[in-house]
Amino acid sequence: KIVAGQLDRALEAFPVRAAKTGMLYNAAIIRVVARHQFKKLVVDPVMVASSGARLLKPNAVAALCAELLPLALVVTPKVSEKSGPRSRNSPTSCTTRVTSAQQSPVARSSRRAW
Repeated sequence: KIVAGQLDRALEAFPVRAAKTGMLYNAAIIRVVARHQFKKLVVDPVMVASSGARLLKPNAVAALCAELLPLALVVTPKVSEKSGPRSRNSPTSCTTRVTSAQQSPVARSSRRAW
């Protein structure tokens, strides 16, 4: 509820034309973002910290794959996350979709330090 309220207030106050996600933590937060149907959405599926700690709850993987990635214009996973989310229910796994974004020059350039 807190994230939904914050997002609603920000969208009321500013003319948002594009959005980029970061760590979304759980399925409820992912669904809040997906519900807003941003026309230009960059999804950075932050799943694992550089220390190796998991940042994405197990219940969030299915929501990420089914609800948020299909809305993404660009997906920018870290190289270390390419073994990330897997969907057992789909012949085209979420991992394949996330890691295929690694091949995009846009995805690679978005990870550079500016």
